[in-house]
Amino acid sequence: MPTDFDEEIRLAIAKVGGQKQVAFLMAISEAEFSRKINGERGFKLDELRKLFEILDLKIGANIEDVDRQLVKLMAKKLSEVMP
Repeated sequence: MPTDFDEEIRLAIAKVGGQKQVAFLMAISEAEFSRKINGERGFKLDELRKLFEILDLKIGANIEDVDRQLVKLMAKKLSEVMP
């Protein structure tokens, strides 16, 4: 079942132009980006920074900040799929 986080990321990707565009901007193949975003492969920290930059998501200083909550959810989700 998709979480609100999944939906937020997918909407942000769509706003940028879709997975193909985001993959291009991250300098990885569309297939590799798809595997990463679907949890089949993990993101490296520098890839997460680039992804958040591309999607215009920011980490706020306030714990109540929505973007910070998204980062926490993404980190949790990634830790569940990374070996």
